[in-house]
Amino acid sequence: PYVGSRPDRHELANAMSEAWLAFGRTKGNRNHPGIPEWKPYTPDHRATMVFDVPSKAMVDPFRNELDAWEGIPIRR
Repeated sequence: PYVGSRPDRHELANAMSEAWLAFGRTKGNRNHPGIPEWKPYTPDHRATMVFDVPSKAMVDPFRNELDAWEGIPIRR
């Protein structure tokens, strides 16, 4: 259900599943042959994997959208 009904949904689901499995097997390294190199996330280098077919490794994606929320109070 996370990848919808698109024709390549099985390929996408496999890439995501393999990342979780790699993360567990290696105690933190989620890299595997089905995705680009995924460097560790740090506050200065916000490495993010955008899962798709093909998946893309990006640094701080959607920063403009996140910045638009700056200063808006959040009710809890």
